[in-house]
Amino acid sequence: MRTALSRHRLGLALILAGFLVLATVYSLVTPLFEASDELWHYPMVKYLADHNFSLPVQDPATETAWRQEGGQPPLYYMIGALATSWIDTSDLDEVRRINPHADIGVVVPDGNVNMVVHDADREAYPWQGTVLAMRIVRFLSILMGLGTVYLTYRLGRELFPDRPTIALGAAAFTAFNPMFLFISAVINNDNLSTLLASLLLLLVVRMLKPQPRPPRARFYVLLGLAAGAGMLAKFQIGFILPLIALALVVIALRHHDWRQFIIGSVIAGGLTILIAGWWYWRNFDLYGDATGINVFLDIVGRRAVPADLRQLWTERETFMMAFWGFFGGVNLPLPDAAYTAFN
Repeated sequence: MRTALSRHRLGLALILAGFLVLATVYSLVTPLFEASDELWHYPMVKYLADHNFSLPVQDPATETAWRQEGGQPPLYYMIGALATSWIDTSDLDEVRRINPHADIGVVVPDGNVNMVVHDADREAYPWQGTVLAMRIVRFLSILMGLGTVYLTYRLGRELFPDRPTIALGAAAFTAFNPMFLFISAVINNDNLSTLLASLLLLLVVRMLKPQPRPPRARFYVLLGLAAGAGMLAKFQIGFILPLIALALVVIALRHHDWRQFIIGSVIAGGLTILIAGWWYWRNFDLYGDATGINVFLDIVGRRAVPADLRQLWTERETFMMAFWGFFGGVNLPLPDAAYTAFN
């Protein structure tokens, strides 16, 4: 038993180390701003660092360097700003020189894929200014991805305690997915939201496992902290909140005590509102929409064709490509044979 446990721990360590090495390579070889929306994610980090963490007011009529990302929940950008606020990033416009001829979101034979015009000397090591700040935030993203891989393993152990190879397989599947590596290696708020969503799913599974006693108050505190941080990382994490409520109902029914539902709701729900509620109230006050999605869509642009089932079916191939690997500004696909092999 001990030998098998040691092997599984070694396997997990190798998966985590492999992810860390590969994600670092991805980060180093992917030019700055040459990843999905990093062109706008980093300026949002810089704005918070330069304005004492105050948030911009979004106006579709005003063009900004951060565009729609100024309407995203701010926790990821706050963490990046906190880590880089000491750096002079006044050279941003010299590093972020937009290429007006780039084919963004389109695969074309001319290969004009670079979203910005690069200065090799300015971006070379030792890093300074904006380049240094971006490298630091990218490394924080790698750590978030590493945490997601580990939590995936823990989730597998909770679901299949007698089959640890399933947990290792799930961790490896996550860690070595090329697109997950790519996004984990760049500046993107999905990295924090994926980490926190993984933590919330793990906590929900632990709640639902039969236990002789209901969870203690400190568990609900952890649950509330994770949910609040998640809602301040990306509002789509709100889709997990009904699962939490359902788990609380199950606990109350299992122990024939509805006080558990009340206690869990008050502690976890209260902390969620305390941590993230201010941002949703700000949106409602400014834009008349708690999520701010109306202004977000006005800035990023709305679909010309509604996303009904028929339209989504026509986009199934690009969904598949984006799951396995669709790099750059969604303009650098893998070879067709690679998608066939992965599928």
